[in-house]
Amino acid sequence: ELWSPPIIHSKLPRLELHNNDFSGPLPKELFEDSSKLHALSVSSNGFNGALPSEIALATSLTFLSLSVNELDSAIPTEIGDLTVLRSLFADDVALKGTIPTEMGKMTALEILSMRYNSLNGSIPTEFGELTAVQTLEIDNNLLTGSLPDELQHMSSLVAFFWYRNKITGELPTSFSNLPHIETLNGAYNDHTGKIPTEWGELSILVELNLGVNYRLNTSIPSEFGNLKNLHDLYVNHTNACGRIPTEIGDMEELLVFRGMNSYLTGTIPTEIGKLTAMLDFEVRLNKLNGTLPTEIGEMHNLMTLLVDRNDLTGTLPTEMGENSRLRRLYTYYNELCGTVPSEWAVLTRLGSVPDDCRDQRDYECHLTVSDQYIAVLRNRFEHVIPTTIVEQCTIVIPDPPAPPPSPPPSPPPSPPPP
Repeated sequence: ELWSPPIIHSKLPRLELHNNDFSGPLPKELFEDSSKLHALSVSSNGFNGALPSEIALATSLTFLSLSVNELDSAIPTEIGDLTVLRSLFADDVALKGTIPTEMGKMTALEILSMRYNSLNGSIPTEFGELTAVQTLEIDNNLLTGSLPDELQHMSSLVAFFWYRNKITGELPTSFSNLPHIETLNGAYNDHTGKIPTEWGELSILVELNLGVNYRLNTSIPSEFGNLKNLHDLYVNHTNACGRIPTEIGDMEELLVFRGMNSYLTGTIPTEIGKLTAMLDFEVRLNKLNGTLPTEIGEMHNLMTLLVDRNDLTGTLPTEMGENSRLRRLYTYYNELCGTVPSEWAVLTRLGSVPDDCRDQRDYECHLTVSDQYIAVLRNRFEHVIPTTIVEQCTIVIPDPPAPPPSPPPSPPPSPPPP
């Protein structure tokens, strides 16, 4: 139903209307005579139409939540008059148009979240004036242009999310000046150039996600070995050509490394054995060569190891029998040889065979351990299964393909004419 607001008492400090079924335009009367209103939430309703410019009259607002409505509106420039607002949530409200430069006047903001909208244009350089912002979320929009250098002045920034936009240009080296930054997530954009080596100075960085920036043409900086607090590093689906730096072993808190489909070359460094907290190591679909390091066996918390579709050689390390927490292990489409080690019989938590290696017929050897699978297809393994594994599991080795049917016999020659 359309909602007509009652007269808002001038001394009312909070108004919470979230999680209802209100519809219709957001009434301008909501903001009139509201000089004492400190918190307003209208999220999760069905309000539509323009965001009224009268919002600027609520000059005492410190908290404003508009999320999950259907405003289908541009952001009024008057919003910049909310100079004491500390939290603004405007996620999934169909905002469109550009971000007003006037928002740079909202210097009390600590949280600015405008996710899942249709905002376009560039990120205002005036955002550099928002020195109190700790969380900036502008992901899942249609923003273009490059990241402004002025963002380095957001000296309180802890988390910046700009993923799933159309941002271009190089990653600013100046981000190394952000003293409190813990999260940088710019995945699914169109960045070019290199990952700045200066980002290795971000000593308290916890998450760096640059995945799916296909034109990001760089190697992983060796300076990243200084990121002692980094938990998650994503460079997947980029042009992060070159070697995995040996300094990766110095990132002692690293839990997740995803570098699949990124033109990585060289060997997997033995130093990864130092990453005893690692849960997920994914480097499939690259040009890695050499052998699987025996040091992988020292990664006792490892749950996912995806090294398929590379140029790896040698045998499977017996030491990997120590990785008893493994749930996914893909080694197919390499040049690995030998047999599956009997020590692998303890790997009883492995998950199912991936879709992209089902129904293959060359060099196949599916090992089923407690109804789970080890995907070791399309290598050069011998079909010799250790007795210790045979005693615990069902072995599935496809029959060779049937020979083609013989051609039908030729008909007898016709008798000569009389």
